Amino acid sequence: MSFGRFILAALSVAAAANAASSACSDVKINSDSDATSNTCTTIGSLTVGTDVTDLELTHVQEITGDMTIKGATGLKTINMPQLQTVGGSMTLLSLTVLASFSCPNLVSVDEISWTTLPLLQQLTFTKQVTNASSVTISDTNLQSLTGINLMTAETFNINNNKFLKAVDVQLTKVSGALTLSANAKGVNCSFSSLKSAANLTIGDAGQLTLPKLENVTNSLAFDSNTFETLELPKLTSVGDFSMSNNNQLTNVTATELKTVDGTFLLANNTALKVVDSFEALSSVTGAIDMSGVFTNVSLPSLDDVRGGFNLQSTNDVTDSCNTFSTAHDNQIIKGNDFTCKGKQTVAESKDGGASTTGGSGDNSTSGNGKSGAGRPTFSTLAALVVVGLTVMAL
Repeated sequence: MSFGRFILAALSVAAAANAASSACSDVKINSDSDATSNTCTTIGSLTVGTDVTDLELTHVQEITGDMTIKGATGLKTINMPQLQTVGGSMTLLSLTVLASFSCPNLVSVDEISWTTLPLLQQLTFTKQVTNASSVTISDTNLQSLTGINLMTAETFNINNNKFLKAVDVQLTKVSGALTLSANAKGVNCSFSSLKSAANLTIGDAGQLTLPKLENVTNSLAFDSNTFETLELPKLTSVGDFSMSNNNQLTNVTATELKTVDGTFLLANNTALKVVDSFEALSSVTGAIDMSGVFTNVSLPSLDDVRGGFNLQSTNDVTDSCNTFSTAHDNQIIKGNDFTCKGKQTVAESKDGGASTTGGSGDNSTSGNGKSGAGRPTFSTLAALVVVGLTVMAL
Protein backbone atom coordinates (compact mmCIF):
# COMPACT_ATOMS: atom_id res chain seq x y z
CA MET A 1 0.00 0.00 0.00
CA SER A 2 1.34 3.40 -0.97
CA PHE A 3 1.90 6.01 1.70
CA GLY A 4 -0.88 8.19 0.22
CA ARG A 5 -3.39 5.36 0.35
CA PHE A 6 -2.36 4.60 3.91
CA ILE A 7 -3.01 8.20 4.93
CA LEU A 8 -6.43 8.20 3.28
CA ALA A 9 -7.37 4.94 4.99
CA ALA A 10 -6.25 6.29 8.35
CA LEU A 11 -8.27 9.47 7.88
CA SER A 12 -11.34 7.43 6.96
CA VAL A 13 -11.03 5.29 10.09
CA ALA A 14 -10.58 8.42 12.23
CA ALA A 15 -13.66 10.05 10.69
CA ALA A 16 -15.72 6.94 11.32
CA ALA A 17 -14.53 6.77 14.92
CA ASN A 18 -15.35 10.45 15.43
CA ALA A 19 -18.86 9.98 13.96
CA ALA A 20 -19.43 7.02 16.24
CA SER A 21 -18.35 9.03 19.28
CA SER A 22 -20.82 11.83 18.45
CA ALA A 23 -23.78 9.46 18.86
CA CYS A 24 -24.23 8.42 22.50
CA SER A 25 -26.79 6.27 24.24
CA ASP A 26 -27.84 7.31 27.74
CA VAL A 27 -25.87 10.18 29.25
CA LYS A 28 -25.76 11.31 32.87
CA ILE A 29 -24.20 14.66 33.72
CA ASN A 30 -23.03 14.75 37.34
CA SER A 31 -20.88 17.89 37.27
CA ASP A 32 -20.27 21.05 35.29
CA SER A 33 -17.11 19.51 33.81
CA ASP A 34 -19.09 16.48 32.61
CA ALA A 35 -21.22 18.90 30.61
CA THR A 36 -18.43 20.97 29.06
CA SER A 37 -16.40 17.90 28.06
CA ASN A 38 -19.35 16.14 26.40
CA THR A 39 -19.07 16.08 22.58
CA CYS A 40 -22.17 14.03 21.75
CA THR A 41 -24.43 15.44 19.05
CA THR A 42 -27.12 12.78 19.50
CA ILE A 43 -28.11 11.37 22.88
CA GLY A 44 -30.50 8.58 23.80
CA SER A 45 -31.61 10.02 27.14
CA LEU A 46 -30.15 12.80 29.28
CA THR A 47 -30.20 12.86 33.08
CA VAL A 48 -28.67 15.73 35.05
CA GLY A 49 -27.53 15.20 38.62
CA THR A 50 -28.25 17.40 41.63
CA ASP A 51 -24.73 18.87 41.88
CA VAL A 52 -24.68 20.57 38.47
CA THR A 53 -24.74 24.40 38.64
CA ASP A 54 -24.29 25.39 34.96
CA LEU A 55 -25.44 22.98 32.27
CA GLU A 56 -23.49 23.79 29.08
CA LEU A 57 -24.04 21.21 26.35
CA THR A 58 -22.84 22.98 23.22
CA HIS A 59 -22.75 19.98 20.86
CA VAL A 60 -26.07 18.20 21.46
CA GLN A 61 -28.51 18.52 18.56
CA GLU A 62 -30.97 15.73 19.34
CA ILE A 63 -32.17 13.81 22.38
CA THR A 64 -34.11 10.78 21.18
CA GLY A 65 -35.44 9.87 24.65
CA ASP A 66 -36.15 11.87 27.80
CA MET A 67 -34.36 14.88 29.26
CA THR A 68 -34.72 14.82 33.05
CA ILE A 69 -33.49 17.35 35.61
CA LYS A 70 -34.92 16.99 39.11
CA GLY A 71 -33.91 18.57 42.39
CA ALA A 72 -30.77 20.32 41.12
CA THR A 73 -31.24 23.17 43.60
CA GLY A 74 -27.95 24.85 42.61
CA LEU A 75 -28.59 24.81 38.85
CA LYS A 76 -28.57 28.41 37.57
CA THR A 77 -28.33 28.07 33.78
CA ILE A 78 -29.24 25.66 31.01
CA ASN A 79 -27.57 26.40 27.68
CA MET A 80 -28.04 24.00 24.76
CA PRO A 81 -27.51 26.17 21.66
CA GLN A 82 -27.68 23.34 19.08
CA LEU A 83 -30.58 21.32 20.51
CA GLN A 84 -33.42 20.92 18.01
CA THR A 85 -35.57 18.00 19.18
CA VAL A 86 -36.39 15.99 22.30
CA GLY A 87 -38.13 12.75 21.37
CA GLY A 88 -39.44 12.06 24.87
CA SER A 89 -40.33 14.24 27.83
CA MET A 90 -38.43 17.34 28.96
CA THR A 91 -38.89 17.29 32.74
CA LEU A 92 -37.62 20.14 34.90
CA LEU A 93 -38.64 19.78 38.55
CA SER A 94 -37.73 21.79 41.66
CA LEU A 95 -34.93 23.86 40.13
CA THR A 96 -35.19 26.67 42.65
CA VAL A 97 -32.43 28.98 41.34
CA LEU A 98 -32.71 28.34 37.59
CA ALA A 99 -32.76 31.80 36.00
CA SER A 100 -31.58 31.22 32.41
CA PHE A 101 -32.96 28.62 29.99
CA SER A 102 -31.57 28.89 26.46
CA CYS A 103 -32.40 26.47 23.64
CA PRO A 104 -32.59 28.86 20.64
CA ASN A 105 -32.94 26.10 18.02
CA LEU A 106 -35.45 23.90 19.82
CA VAL A 107 -38.60 23.25 17.76
CA SER A 108 -39.96 19.87 18.85
CA VAL A 109 -40.53 18.17 22.23
CA ASP A 110 -42.89 15.27 22.85
CA GLU A 111 -43.83 16.36 26.40
CA ILE A 112 -42.98 19.51 28.37
CA SER A 113 -43.26 19.23 32.15
CA TRP A 114 -41.84 22.19 34.07
CA THR A 115 -42.76 22.50 37.73
CA THR A 116 -41.38 24.71 40.53
CA LEU A 117 -38.94 26.97 38.71
CA PRO A 118 -39.53 30.08 40.85
CA LEU A 119 -36.75 32.28 39.39
CA LEU A 120 -37.29 31.53 35.70
CA GLN A 121 -38.65 34.70 34.07
CA GLN A 122 -38.23 34.06 30.36
CA LEU A 123 -37.26 31.50 27.74
CA THR A 124 -34.66 31.90 25.02
CA PHE A 125 -36.31 29.69 22.42
CA THR A 126 -35.70 31.77 19.29
CA LYS A 127 -37.11 29.35 16.71
CA GLN A 128 -40.10 28.49 18.98
CA VAL A 129 -41.39 25.08 19.95
CA THR A 130 -44.17 24.36 17.46
CA ASN A 131 -44.59 20.64 18.11
CA ALA A 132 -45.42 19.06 21.49
CA SER A 133 -48.11 16.57 22.49
CA SER A 134 -48.35 17.68 26.12
CA VAL A 135 -47.41 20.88 27.97
CA THR A 136 -47.56 21.48 31.72
CA ILE A 137 -45.98 24.65 33.13
CA SER A 138 -46.58 25.28 36.81
CA ASP A 139 -45.11 27.46 39.55
CA THR A 140 -42.64 29.50 37.53
CA ASN A 141 -41.80 33.19 37.32
CA LEU A 142 -42.46 33.35 33.57
CA GLN A 143 -44.09 36.55 32.33
CA SER A 144 -45.03 35.17 28.92
CA LEU A 145 -44.87 31.93 26.95
CA THR A 146 -42.84 33.44 24.12
CA GLY A 147 -40.94 30.55 22.59
CA ILE A 148 -43.84 28.08 22.76
CA ASN A 149 -46.29 28.32 19.89
CA LEU A 150 -48.00 24.99 19.28
CA MET A 151 -50.51 24.18 16.57
CA THR A 152 -52.00 21.06 18.21
CA ALA A 153 -51.65 19.32 21.57
CA GLU A 154 -53.21 16.58 23.66
CA THR A 155 -53.00 18.65 26.86
CA PHE A 156 -52.02 22.24 27.57
CA ASN A 157 -51.97 23.14 31.27
CA ILE A 158 -50.63 26.49 32.49
CA ASN A 159 -51.21 27.07 36.20
CA ASN A 160 -49.88 28.92 39.25
CA ASN A 161 -47.48 31.15 37.32
CA LYS A 162 -48.13 34.29 39.37
CA PHE A 163 -46.33 36.72 37.04
CA LEU A 164 -47.62 35.35 33.73
CA LYS A 165 -49.19 38.35 32.00
CA ALA A 166 -49.87 36.99 28.51
CA VAL A 167 -50.71 33.69 26.83
CA ASP A 168 -50.82 33.88 23.04
CA VAL A 169 -50.66 30.46 21.38
CA GLN A 170 -51.71 29.44 17.88
CA LEU A 171 -53.33 26.18 18.93
CA THR A 172 -56.03 24.96 16.55
CA LYS A 173 -57.02 21.77 18.40
CA VAL A 174 -56.55 20.30 21.88
CA SER A 175 -57.62 16.67 21.92
CA GLY A 176 -57.61 16.56 25.73
CA ALA A 177 -57.71 19.41 28.25
CA LEU A 178 -56.69 23.03 27.87
CA THR A 179 -56.40 24.63 31.33
CA LEU A 180 -55.34 28.10 32.42
CA SER A 181 -55.79 28.85 36.10
CA ALA A 182 -54.26 30.67 39.08
CA ASN A 183 -51.81 32.66 36.98
CA ALA A 184 -51.42 36.46 37.24
CA LYS A 185 -54.72 38.22 37.87
CA GLY A 186 -55.98 39.67 34.62
CA VAL A 187 -53.72 37.63 32.33
CA ASN A 188 -54.34 38.39 28.66
CA CYS A 189 -55.28 35.13 26.91
CA SER A 190 -55.49 34.79 23.16
CA PHE A 191 -56.34 31.57 21.36
CA SER A 192 -57.11 33.15 18.03
CA SER A 193 -56.93 29.90 16.02
CA LEU A 194 -58.48 27.41 18.45
CA LYS A 195 -61.41 25.50 16.91
CA SER A 196 -61.95 22.55 19.23
CA ALA A 197 -61.03 21.02 22.57
CA ALA A 198 -62.22 18.14 24.72
CA ASN A 199 -62.10 20.25 27.89
CA LEU A 200 -61.45 23.97 28.20
CA THR A 201 -61.07 25.74 31.55
CA ILE A 202 -60.13 29.41 31.90
CA GLY A 203 -59.62 31.22 35.21
CA ASP A 204 -58.21 34.62 36.28
CA ALA A 205 -58.18 36.03 32.74
CA GLY A 206 -58.55 39.77 32.19
CA GLN A 207 -59.01 39.39 28.45
CA LEU A 208 -59.96 36.30 26.47
CA THR A 209 -60.07 35.82 22.72
CA LEU A 210 -61.72 32.72 21.24
CA PRO A 211 -63.02 33.90 17.84
CA LYS A 212 -62.91 30.50 16.08
CA LEU A 213 -63.93 28.08 18.83
CA GLU A 214 -66.62 25.78 17.40
CA ASN A 215 -67.05 22.90 19.83
CA VAL A 216 -65.93 21.60 23.21
CA THR A 217 -66.68 17.91 23.61
CA ASN A 218 -66.83 17.64 27.39
CA SER A 219 -66.61 20.73 29.59
CA LEU A 220 -66.30 24.45 28.88
CA ALA A 221 -65.76 26.43 32.09
CA PHE A 222 -65.00 30.06 32.91
CA ASP A 223 -64.37 30.72 36.60
CA SER A 224 -63.18 33.82 38.51
CA ASN A 225 -62.20 35.87 35.47
CA THR A 226 -62.22 39.68 35.31
CA PHE A 227 -63.15 40.31 31.67
CA GLU A 228 -66.32 42.36 31.12
CA THR A 229 -67.43 40.73 27.88
CA LEU A 230 -67.01 37.30 26.37
CA GLU A 231 -67.75 36.57 22.73
CA LEU A 232 -68.01 33.02 21.39
CA PRO A 233 -69.24 33.77 17.86
CA LYS A 234 -68.54 30.35 16.30
CA LEU A 235 -69.44 28.06 19.19
CA THR A 236 -72.17 25.58 18.22
CA SER A 237 -71.95 22.72 20.72
CA VAL A 238 -70.51 21.91 24.15
CA GLY A 239 -70.76 19.24 26.80
CA ASP A 240 -71.17 21.10 30.09
CA PHE A 241 -71.25 24.91 29.92
CA SER A 242 -70.26 26.75 33.09
CA MET A 243 -69.70 30.41 33.97
CA SER A 244 -69.27 31.25 37.65
CA ASN A 245 -67.76 33.97 39.84
CA ASN A 246 -66.89 36.26 36.93
CA ASN A 247 -67.76 39.39 38.87
CA GLN A 248 -67.09 41.97 36.16
CA LEU A 249 -68.88 40.11 33.37
CA THR A 250 -71.73 42.17 31.92
CA ASN A 251 -72.28 40.42 28.62
CA VAL A 252 -71.71 36.95 27.16
CA THR A 253 -72.52 36.25 23.53
CA ALA A 254 -72.85 32.80 21.99
CA THR A 255 -75.35 33.38 19.21
CA GLU A 256 -74.61 30.11 17.36
CA LEU A 257 -74.67 27.78 20.36
CA LYS A 258 -77.39 25.19 19.70
CA THR A 259 -76.58 22.17 21.86
CA VAL A 260 -75.45 21.71 25.45
CA ASP A 261 -74.90 18.00 26.02
CA GLY A 262 -74.83 18.36 29.80
CA THR A 263 -75.48 21.13 32.34
CA PHE A 264 -75.90 24.81 31.43
CA LEU A 265 -74.69 26.76 34.49
CA LEU A 266 -74.52 30.50 35.18
CA ALA A 267 -73.74 31.26 38.83
CA ASN A 268 -72.68 34.31 40.85
CA ASN A 269 -71.66 36.53 37.96
CA THR A 270 -72.62 39.60 39.96
CA ALA A 271 -72.67 42.15 37.12
CA LEU A 272 -74.52 39.96 34.60
CA LYS A 273 -78.13 41.17 34.62
CA VAL A 274 -79.35 40.31 31.13
CA VAL A 275 -78.96 36.93 29.43
CA ASP A 276 -80.29 37.29 25.89
CA SER A 277 -77.46 36.28 23.57
CA PHE A 278 -78.05 32.53 23.49
CA GLU A 279 -80.84 32.87 20.96
CA ALA A 280 -80.01 29.65 19.06
CA LEU A 281 -79.84 27.38 22.12
CA SER A 282 -82.44 24.66 21.55
CA SER A 283 -81.28 21.50 23.32
CA VAL A 284 -79.91 20.90 26.83
CA THR A 285 -79.38 17.25 27.71
CA GLY A 286 -78.83 17.96 31.41
CA ALA A 287 -80.17 20.70 33.66
CA ILE A 288 -80.33 24.47 33.33
CA ASP A 289 -79.06 26.15 36.50
CA MET A 290 -78.87 29.96 36.73
CA SER A 291 -78.40 32.08 39.84
CA GLY A 292 -77.41 35.71 40.13
CA VAL A 293 -78.66 39.28 39.74
CA PHE A 294 -80.66 38.76 36.54
CA THR A 295 -83.42 41.12 35.47
CA ASN A 296 -84.13 39.26 32.24
CA VAL A 297 -83.28 35.76 31.00
CA SER A 298 -84.34 34.79 27.50
CA LEU A 299 -83.73 31.50 25.69
CA PRO A 300 -86.19 31.87 22.81
CA SER A 301 -85.23 28.75 20.80
CA LEU A 302 -85.35 26.33 23.70
CA ASP A 303 -87.35 23.22 22.74
CA ASP A 304 -85.82 20.30 24.66
CA VAL A 305 -84.44 20.29 28.21
CA ARG A 306 -84.06 16.75 29.55
CA GLY A 307 -83.10 17.69 33.11
CA GLY A 308 -84.37 20.08 35.73
CA PHE A 309 -84.51 23.86 35.76
CA ASN A 310 -83.38 26.40 38.34
CA LEU A 311 -83.49 30.17 37.93
CA GLN A 312 -82.96 32.31 41.02
CA SER A 313 -82.27 36.03 41.06
CA THR A 314 -81.96 38.79 43.61
CA ASN A 315 -83.93 40.97 41.17
CA ASP A 316 -87.45 40.68 39.74
CA VAL A 317 -87.66 38.04 36.98
CA THR A 318 -91.45 37.61 36.84
CA ASP A 319 -91.69 37.81 33.06
CA SER A 320 -88.86 35.33 32.57
CA CYS A 321 -90.35 32.92 35.11
CA ASN A 322 -93.74 33.07 33.40
CA THR A 323 -92.11 32.08 30.10
CA PHE A 324 -90.12 29.21 31.59
CA SER A 325 -93.13 28.03 33.60
CA THR A 326 -95.08 27.71 30.36
CA ALA A 327 -92.18 25.78 28.83
CA HIS A 328 -92.26 23.42 31.80
CA ASP A 329 -96.03 22.96 31.53
CA ASN A 330 -95.62 22.16 27.84
CA GLN A 331 -92.89 19.58 28.57
CA ILE A 332 -90.19 21.53 26.80
CA ILE A 333 -88.48 21.45 30.20
CA LYS A 334 -88.97 17.80 31.15
CA GLY A 335 -87.33 17.51 34.55
CA ASN A 336 -89.57 17.39 37.62
CA ASP A 337 -87.23 19.62 39.58
CA PHE A 338 -88.37 23.10 38.54
CA THR A 339 -87.63 26.34 40.41
CA CYS A 340 -87.94 29.93 39.26
CA LYS A 341 -87.63 32.68 41.89
CA GLY A 342 -86.95 36.40 41.88
CA LYS A 343 -86.31 39.04 44.54
CA GLN A 344 -84.37 36.54 46.60
CA THR A 345 -82.17 37.51 49.53
CA VAL A 346 -79.90 34.67 48.42
CA ALA A 347 -79.98 33.33 44.86
CA GLU A 348 -78.80 29.75 45.02
CA SER A 349 -77.43 27.39 42.43
CA LYS A 350 -78.50 23.76 42.44
CA ASP A 351 -75.37 22.32 40.84
CA GLY A 352 -72.53 23.71 42.91
CA GLY A 353 -72.14 27.29 41.72
CA ALA A 354 -71.66 29.99 44.35
CA SER A 355 -74.70 31.71 45.83
CA THR A 356 -75.44 35.38 45.24
CA THR A 357 -76.72 37.60 48.04
CA GLY A 358 -78.85 40.74 47.77
CA GLY A 359 -82.39 41.77 46.86
CA SER A 360 -85.53 41.36 48.89
CA GLY A 361 -89.03 39.91 48.68
CA ASP A 362 -90.05 37.02 46.50
CA ASN A 363 -91.62 36.34 43.13
CA SER A 364 -91.33 32.71 42.28
CA THR A 365 -92.35 29.57 40.48
CA SER A 366 -91.36 26.22 41.88
CA GLY A 367 -92.20 22.53 42.01
CA ASN A 368 -94.98 22.05 39.47
CA GLY A 369 -94.14 25.12 37.41
CA LYS A 370 -97.21 27.15 38.34
CA SER A 371 -97.05 30.88 38.95
CA GLY A 372 -95.23 31.93 42.12
CA ALA A 373 -97.67 34.78 42.62
CA GLY A 374 -99.84 32.37 44.64
CA ARG A 375 -97.32 31.98 47.47
CA PRO A 376 -98.93 33.65 50.58
CA THR A 377 -97.02 36.41 52.33
CA PHE A 378 -96.72 36.74 56.10
CA SER A 379 -99.33 39.52 56.20
CA THR A 380 -101.80 37.34 54.28
CA LEU A 381 -101.30 34.46 56.69
CA ALA A 382 -101.81 36.79 59.65
CA ALA A 383 -105.09 38.07 58.19
CA LEU A 384 -106.32 34.49 57.68
CA VAL A 385 -105.54 33.67 61.31
CA VAL A 386 -107.55 36.70 62.50
CA VAL A 387 -110.52 35.67 60.35
CA GLY A 388 -110.35 32.12 61.68
CA LEU A 389 -110.34 33.27 65.29
CA THR A 390 -113.35 35.57 64.65
CA VAL A 391 -115.33 32.70 63.12
CA MET A 392 -114.52 30.47 66.08
CA ALA A 393 -115.71 33.18 68.52
CA LEU A 394 -119.07 33.41 66.71
